[in-house]
Amino acid sequence: MILNTSFWYLPGASVDRVVPSFALGSGGSMVTLVGSNLFSGTVTTCLFGLDGIPGTLAILSSSMVHCTVPVHEEGHASISLDVGLGQVSQTLDFEFISEPSLVSIWPSLGWSNGGALTKIFGLDFFSSSVECVFGKLRSEGSRMSSTLALCSTPPSEAGVIPVGLTFEDLHFEAGFGFEFLPNPRLTAVVPCQGSTSSSTLVSVVGSSFFDIPTLQCSISQEMDSKATWISSSVITCVIPTASPGNVTLDLSVEGALITNAALVFEHLDFRALDSISPSVGLDIGGTKVTLTGLSLGDAGRSVRFDGTPAKCERVEVSTVVCIAPPHAPGSVRVTVHQGVIEDDAISFVYTAAPELQRLAPSSGSLGGGTAITAIGVNFLPRSTSCRFEHEMVDPADVISSTLMRCVSPRWGNATEVYVE
Repeated sequence: MILNTSFWYLPGASVDRVVPSFALGSGGSMVTLVGSNLFSGTVTTCLFGLDGIPGTLAILSSSMVHCTVPVHEEGHASISLDVGLGQVSQTLDFEFISEPSLVSIWPSLGWSNGGALTKIFGLDFFSSSVECVFGKLRSEGSRMSSTLALCSTPPSEAGVIPVGLTFEDLHFEAGFGFEFLPNPRLTAVVPCQGSTSSSTLVSVVGSSFFDIPTLQCSISQEMDSKATWISSSVITCVIPTASPGNVTLDLSVEGALITNAALVFEHLDFRALDSISPSVGLDIGGTKVTLTGLSLGDAGRSVRFDGTPAKCERVEVSTVVCIAPPHAPGSVRVTVHQGVIEDDAISFVYTAAPELQRLAPSSGSLGGGTAITAIGVNFLPRSTSCRFEHEMVDPADVISSTLMRCVSPRWGNATEVYVE
């Protein structure tokens, strides 16, 4: 008896591509082969490398199979399918790669509101498709090289969180973590005003401040100024010059804002001091000095000689007359202040007081007119006169710092008078 049976002729299996085209040499990962006519019975196993190391095969459809990658030495290899009778499908290029290792992270701490740019250093970062993992939280990353990846921290609760990287769905844990700090809080900026003509050192007051090298003050979210950590409640930074008006101040790390307080700092047009006359005076003080400048006579403005307040009287809106306070000989800064704001300085020179040692001749006629040579020290041109008791003789001819000539005035009776 002859039974009717069927025999099927099947088209040959073929493969077009493998996704991904690489795997770790340690094996165990899954790759997908895409092709046609991938039927059960026509394909039996996956083959890797010249030696045809087998990998477990799972048929998903006639056009797709999964292959489990075996252990294999690192380097270029191939992948194909065993289609029976000692035959194989087309051979595709494949590569076995080293397992990435994560070595360090910098900075290793940041605030809980996230947004900090961190750098993860390591070895054998093999794909441009990178995902950064912070505990159970994920953020997009960038592969800069085989040894560097950049990550932006996500918002997180405070604490040390494990760090990892995912390349092409392959996840790798680091042996270190990232510390999320409590979010800082800004309450005040001191001073809150400054001059348009000079930068201002300010103290930012608040809480939960930490000493982070990349910490900066963000000025109106347009420019950054280096922040200096003083304590957990005080940070200092310099507000640069700007046009009159307000700017806002917040804190940032690597260009990312970590606060949203928008503290206000006001720039004032305070160019008050233009000239000073005379610009030289005695160390014993008492020199009357006239200062001129824009709105110099406004209420609330004060004049200081090397930090020492001077007694001043307003002459007009742009002019004041001040009495220079005592000071050691030398050049000092004269400044105008309004609150904590200081205008650009102008120089004033203190000199030692003149000292008269002797006169030649030491006597003369009651009718006056005797030419007298005064000998001493610290005589100043155009600033030194002879005085006979209460009568000033002007002008005096100052020859040098030690020699001066003047003429005696008329006197009512023969007597001794003091000359200074």
